[in-house]
Parts: sequence; structure tokens; C-alpha cells
Amino acid sequence: MKKQLILSFFAVALLLAGCSTTDTSKSMDKPAPMSKESAPMMKDGVFMKDGKVMETMGGKTTDLMKDVMLKDGTTIMMDGTILMKDGTKGMLKNGDLYDMDGMKSMVNSGM
Repeated sequence: MKKQLILSFFAVALLLAGCSTTDTSKSMDKPAPMSKESAPMMKDGVFMKDGKVMETMGGKTTDLMKDVMLKDGTTIMMDGTILMKDGTKGMLKNGDLYDMDGMKSMVNSGM
């Protein structure tokens, strides 16, 4: 009778221990994707991605459909040509970003 009581106690203890563990393997596989609300919003501007000239306005990114003149007088054309106010020409490269003020930077790697 004593053995049966001890075995029952251990069986219940093991059952409870098994129920209290959590499976963390699912959460460790890969990070959860960011929702649109939590993703940082890209600032307005023109950039090149994979050889295509793109623009972001108000959080919406689309192909550049017409030439854009920035506040500093720089014009970025649909083919990626950059025409500075002083007449100097250049070309957008993958990852180049010009904001609407004419400041050049690099696009975040998460684009």
C-alpha cells in the first residue's frame, strides 16, 4: 500500500512538471515579422532599389512615374539621372536615397 501511494505521488508530480514546461522551440526558430504599425516609416524621398528608381511619399513606396525636383533644386529623373542645381550630372546607385530636402543618404537595409 505504501509503495502504491509513493508511486502515485511521483506520477502526479511528473505529470504536473510536464504540464508546467513550455515549448520555446517555436519562438526561437525565427523572429516574428514586424507589423506595418511597428515598422519604422521610411522618410519621403527618391531612391534606387534593384536598378529601379522608387519614391516614398507619405509612407507609400511606388515606382517613380515622373521627374522630381527636390527643395534644393536637384532634379531626379525617372531613369535615375541626377541633375544638380549647378548643372552637375550624376546617377543614382542601388541604395542611394535623396530626401525631399536634397540630402543624400543610404536606404535602410530593411527596404
